[in-house]
Amino acid sequence: VILVAPPAMQEVDWLGEMFHGGTAKSALLGALLRDVADRCEVPFVDAGEIVESSAIDGIHPRSDAHRRLGHELAKAVEAAFDA
Repeated sequence: VILVAPPAMQEVDWLGEMFHGGTAKSALLGALLRDVADRCEVPFVDAGEIVESSAIDGIHPRSDAHRRLGHELAKAVEAAFDA
């Protein structure tokens, strides 16, 4: 198991209205999930330190960001198997 925190969302377009206040709340998620990973003794990756949510919908990363994230997750998987 590798626990992955998503990047913080952005409040843009009509989704911004739906998720009002979500940017501030989602920015806290990485630290909270890091604590959970530490307590459960599982590897952790904070995707928010690697990529950001797209300004198109405010939730999903762009394709180039998915590629960067995939490379970092591959490193985490390799490290988990080496442990």
